[in-house]
Amino acid sequence: MENLKKILKDVKVDKSTDHLSKIKKITQVVSKYDFSVNDNKYVVDFTTEYSDKTSKTSVSFKNISAIEKLKSKKHDTMSDLYTNLDQAKYGLTKTGNSMKIFNEIYNVVGKYILSEKPDFFQFEAVEDNRKSLYEHLINRIQKELPLKFERIYNDPFTGDGLSKTSQRFIYKMDYNE
Repeated sequence: MENLKKILKDVKVDKSTDHLSKIKKITQVVSKYDFSVNDNKYVVDFTTEYSDKTSKTSVSFKNISAIEKLKSKKHDTMSDLYTNLDQAKYGLTKTGNSMKIFNEIYNVVGKYILSEKPDFFQFEAVEDNRKSLYEHLINRIQKELPLKFERIYNDPFTGDGLSKTSQRFIYKMDYNE
């Protein structure tokens, strides 16, 4: 507590530095696409961030039915609950309908990107199979639509560096129209 008091005593407003000019304003717009496959509900969220004249769209996928079931299920441990919630949050459905589900996602993602034309596109994948699947979907979208995805390793909005093994994938977009 003494250290905190000493630190706070030395804290002062620096009137000589223009801190406000360094603030980057980012606006977010969230769009949702809901669909069902065999009585299971899913949602695809598109979150687009705008800063100056640059935009980045992130896509995420949730199994709403699985999340609803988890809320009513008794869990042995908190760890068990969080593991199951992560699986549902990242769309790990385990329903046996993966082809129908990913066909729906494939169609809406490609059409949304082409319609909104973000400068950058991002997704996250928690498991290697899912990373591979998303990469295949992107490659297929590039073949069928006038889009080009160039993977980059630096987040244009945050400056975060990403490794080739990162769970986050960011692509610079090119529209071949």
